[in-house]
Amino acid sequence: MEQILYISPQVENLTGWSPAEHLQNPDLLDGAILAADRDVVTAARHAGVAGWSVTYRLIRRDGQERTLREIGRIVEENDDHYFVGTLRDVTEAPLH
Repeated sequence: MEQILYISPQVENLTGWSPAEHLQNPDLLDGAILAADRDVVTAARHAGVAGWSVTYRLIRRDGQERTLREIGRIVEENDDHYFVGTLRDVTEAPLH
């Protein structure tokens, strides 16, 4: 991710890092994704022309492993492209 324009304060509950830390280091979230899940996340993001939903494991700042669901899409405005999306902790969610 090149630049973050806005990130919710709730990101700290999910990752352990503050919004300010994410703004200073846009690659922080991707770097916390478990190595075994990174290819799946990258593939989902690149294949999701109309949007995507991907579930992956992340290691929080405190060392806890959590499972997150990312739902996102790319919004185009003039020649710029923006990622708009949400993250949700689904670690405790029942499997369907």
